[in-house]
Amino acid sequence: MSRKRTPGFTLIELMIVIAVIGILAGVGYGVYRSYIKSARASEATGILADIRLKQEAYRATFHQYACTAPVCGLRPTRSGAADWGKRMQWNATAAGAEWSTLGIRPDSGLWFSYSAAGGAPGVAPAAPFDVLFAANATNNDFWYAAMAFQDFEGDAAFGCFAIHSGVQFMKTFDEGDAVCVPGPP
Repeated sequence: MSRKRTPGFTLIELMIVIAVIGILAGVGYGVYRSYIKSARASEATGILADIRLKQEAYRATFHQYACTAPVCGLRPTRSGAADWGKRMQWNATAAGAEWSTLGIRPDSGLWFSYSAAGGAPGVAPAAPFDVLFAANATNNDFWYAAMAFQDFEGDAAFGCFAIHSGVQFMKTFDEGDAVCVPGPP
């Protein structure tokens, strides 16, 4: 007597299908996280590029940069580790007069916190901005620097982007780099 095979899947076939779906989901999630991180990083590069353009335009008009305080405007607005994964609204009051003068007013929430500094000739940049000027330790001219900080994983290892006067490129620092330590709120 032969057994008649009924249509359907065996347990092994079902396990293979589930394993393949799990592998595809794992790869897809990694790609998705990378895409989200890249999209959020575009905010920082865009705002820092805007700061650079407006600082240079201000310099062309007034022969100095708008920010000439030890730390000015756009200080970090997050109060604790839980805040770093959230989108924060622009705080025009905390941003300071320098950024109002420049016209830096993001119209949406921010994933990054920003800090900036500037100085007159002979004034040395304070940490963390001093690292950006290491090659040019003597500042014989007005200068500015701005950084964008973020901790996407919530592990207190910050990543950051930075710009400063005298260079035409943006520096990227990986998470956990000693340079990427945001200042006090």
